[in-house]
Amino acid sequence: MTDAWQSTCVRVCDAIFGWTLSFPRDLTVALLGAILALVLFAVRHVTTDRDLLRQISADQRRLRALIRGARAAGDRERLVRHQRVRRLVAGRRARTQWFSLGISVVVLSAIVPWGRRRLEYLPVQAGEVVLFVASFPSSVVGEVAHVVPQRGVTTDDGWVRTVVAVVESGTPRGQAQWALRFTDNSPRTLTVRIRNRTVEHALVVGASIYKAPILHHEGNIETEVILTPYRPLGLPFACELPGIPGWVLFLALVTVGLYFTMVRLWAGTSSRPQGAHHPPTERAQENT
Repeated sequence: MTDAWQSTCVRVCDAIFGWTLSFPRDLTVALLGAILALVLFAVRHVTTDRDLLRQISADQRRLRALIRGARAAGDRERLVRHQRVRRLVAGRRARTQWFSLGISVVVLSAIVPWGRRRLEYLPVQAGEVVLFVASFPSSVVGEVAHVVPQRGVTTDDGWVRTVVAVVESGTPRGQAQWALRFTDNSPRTLTVRIRNRTVEHALVVGASIYKAPILHHEGNIETEVILTPYRPLGLPFACELPGIPGWVLFLALVTVGLYFTMVRLWAGTSSRPQGAHHPPTERAQENT
């Protein structure tokens, strides 16, 4: 189910956002953040009662002032009463916005799988040296593996490798590595042979997208093309946060910043003329 959802998200988002991949990655993420912010703002604009939200916001500001006053006066009973009303008003805001929040969650949950397949790494380019790694069961350590030579792919230190022992997550494995250079832009299929086994790893060179960098094959064999991680604005720190790719941080900053900017600008342009009166929400009026 998860794989099917991710595949669907990638296909749909390719059709909608694929054109942005022709730009440099920083501009791609900035454009995507602007589009997301506009979509989330439009959803909020269409599905929520703006007058009611302004009324609730006014109630919340008034309640914060009352709570500060009660706390300063040391009036415990009044403080508890105002805090209870504030929770009621917050619940009313949540009920008012639940539909727009639900749609926003669906939109974001579709963007994330697409970003993982399209934004997490930089595509391979012609002339670039790429490390290709094949991992095997420990039973083949000491044996010979080779990449089948093909036109448009070169290596400075030969196609044949002796499988060496490595330890990954406490489990011994066999591994062989090749530093490959691609001389032209085209789809490629790297073929690795060991004993009587042949595995293939597809990749694209010079395109705006990249194939999955890690592939699992029968016989407990794994192949990987070591791609360059995308670092927003060339800043390495964004890739060092555990479990959070740099593109997610950059996209979140752009989307959140533009979203709240649009919300504030809209609130300023759509505010009522001076002298208009908004009665407080019924519960806030009753309990304050």
